[in-house]
Amino acid sequence: MRAVRPFAVLAVLAALSASSCALAPFSSTKSARPLGGGNWGVNAGFSPALSLSAVAGLTDHLDMGLTLEAHLSASSALWAKYALGSREQNAGFALHGGAFQSSGLVNRARGGFAGPVLSYRTDGGFEASLAGKYHRIDWDLHQSDREEDVILDLVGARGDGAGFLQTVLNLNFWFAGGAGLNVSVQHYSAGTDGVRFDDDLLPGIELMLRF
Repeated sequence: MRAVRPFAVLAVLAALSASSCALAPFSSTKSARPLGGGNWGVNAGFSPALSLSAVAGLTDHLDMGLTLEAHLSASSALWAKYALGSREQNAGFALHGGAFQSSGLVNRARGGFAGPVLSYRTDGGFEASLAGKYHRIDWDLHQSDREEDVILDLVGARGDGAGFLQTVLNLNFWFAGGAGLNVSVQHYSAGTDGVRFDDDLLPGIELMLRF
């Protein structure tokens, strides 16, 4: 079988990036429970974009994190989560929100998001959570009338903005030593300002480490 040349792969990726629109990060909070003051966490995998997150427990109820993603554009988000309960409780409720920026080869975007998180953990190490995020995104440059990305069909002109809702179901499998596996399914809805969505559910899988 003929090998694929590296420069050909890079050319295809560059072409896709040039025709894509900058998007908000896909990755979301995995649990309503806080890390706890002085603790750290790292998440890495596919959200479904290639994703890396670092999270710090600033207090017993407040976490702050930085998320980096790479798909048809590169994006980053700085976010915080405030949990009403403690990390030892099985049931949790939290509020999370943050700001993000994203850039492709021909466009840039910035915006913010906020929403609630519910979760429940069993004594056996299984945890389920449901996170909702309302996004507001504004593009510095966006000129297209065709489907470009996995999720959004964006139609607009320079300076466009949009609002949409992201809902994420997380299934967390915790192991000994602070390691875990996250499997997620997410859906986008309530598109405004010329944004349409595919009906497909988007899967994700990430490794979680807690220190």
